[in-house]
Amino acid sequence: MTDTTPAPAQADEYAILLASEIEAVRARAGDQFNLVEWAVGLLYELDEAEDRIKEMAKNHLTYLLSEVKGRRAGLIWRCGDEIRKDVDAAIAGKKRKSVTTATGRAGYRTAPGRTTLVIDEPAKVLAWAEVNCREAVIRSVNRAIVEAYMTATGEVPPGTHVEITQPQEKFYIGPVTLTPELLPGGVPPEIRSQTADEFFGKTGVEKNGY
Repeated sequence: MTDTTPAPAQADEYAILLASEIEAVRARAGDQFNLVEWAVGLLYELDEAEDRIKEMAKNHLTYLLSEVKGRRAGLIWRCGDEIRKDVDAAIAGKKRKSVTTATGRAGYRTAPGRTTLVIDEPAKVLAWAEVNCREAVIRSVNRAIVEAYMTATGEVPPGTHVEITQPQEKFYIGPVTLTPELLPGGVPPEIRSQTADEFFGKTGVEKNGY
């Protein structure tokens, strides 16, 4: 999951605001306050808010770009021919191919010619390339398909090897998986399953909801 942790200065500022908010919620909930439940819920809300913001930004960007494209096309359609006639008149009989105004230039520029190979019959070209131009033939292996074949048959293809990683415990709070550097003191050397009584007893957090 993408790390959305604020920068240190922002984190410190937000931590101060959170402390006040937590105390206010705790005061309202009393003994029913559950820090884990409250924090996990807030993290899920932030996750959903991030998705909504990204979607809104994407849609808005698409709209704005389409507006720019539409206005550019409208301007060229309305004024393009008239502008070209004015430029043609200004450069007629002169060596220069453009005019310069206070806001920019308009005129002609020479686009270099180019030679392009057009493939009409791909199968014939492929057969020719396999004999005459092998470097033009690009082949690749789909690792996922080979891996599925290996799983089904037990055969490890030549030119490959199998790496096995051991299961790792990763601490998460709701939708956020914490990396070692985000945990004070790092990850404990051994993490075992705990009962709710054991966990809340060590953290000092009440286990009742609110």
